[in-house]
Amino acid sequence: MQIEVNGTPKEVLDELEEFFAREWPHGGELKRTYSYVAMKAPPGDDFLGRLDSRLWLLVGIFLTIITLGLFLIVWLPIMWYRSRKRERVRADVRPVSADRLTLTTSGTYKWKAALDAWLKRTYTAAETSTDTDAGGPILPTY
Repeated sequence: MQIEVNGTPKEVLDELEEFFAREWPHGGELKRTYSYVAMKAPPGDDFLGRLDSRLWLLVGIFLTIITLGLFLIVWLPIMWYRSRKRERVRADVRPVSADRLTLTTSGTYKWKAALDAWLKRTYTAAETSTDTDAGGPILPTY
């Protein structure tokens, strides 16, 4: 989803970060830079979820040495599959003008739908309360 909003990147990213900290129902690991906020699901408690631990790193290195690298043929596809399976969502902010931004969301379906619903509620409410003489209303673009 793409939506145009009024404000500076810092203000919008602060608001998104606050949403993820207080209202986000799924939990996860938050990452923020100067141009985006991203949330990724934590590793699971199943067998594949524990492949991110230090112990598994040591086991992987040990098995790679013992099998002369053949273990990598098994380990790397599992790690790739594991990273692709995790739920994630990201909101990018790009300036359109001095006080207008384009907010673009991407991610897995369930998490993206939750973020898009919050954005519609938040910025539609802001649109109805924005004075048209003070920069115009916030218009969602799809």
